[in-house]
Amino acid sequence: MRWEDVDFGKRRLVIQAAASKSTEPEVVDGLPETVWIWLAKYRLKEGRIAPGKHAEQYQEVKAACGLKGWPNDVARHTFASNLYGLTGSIEEVGRALLHHATRITLKHYVAKGISKEQAEKYFGMKS
Repeated sequence: MRWEDVDFGKRRLVIQAAASKSTEPEVVDGLPETVWIWLAKYRLKEGRIAPGKHAEQYQEVKAACGLKGWPNDVARHTFASNLYGLTGSIEEVGRALLHHATRITLKHYVAKGISKEQAEKYFGMKS
């Protein structure tokens, strides 16, 4: 994803077809305010949001935290599970992940057991 696809004014992301499994660009909106705070903190005018070395940096973070077996898509799963805890809406989570069927979201991305209070704490992180 590129910074040019982040619309801070309209609070939406445009996922280009080349970056997804779709044939058309797709729009994601309605994300929690914390997402916009996090994005704004690292905002650039253009270029990739996660530049080339992000995989290397990811491994460094894992090592520094002493984590083993941490899946590469843990951030996506954590976001989805906390969004479900916050909203209680599998449809809203599926829309944020650009899933066209809620069964995919339920099967792969939503961990049950995250309370609304825990999700509010997760989305309450500002720095």
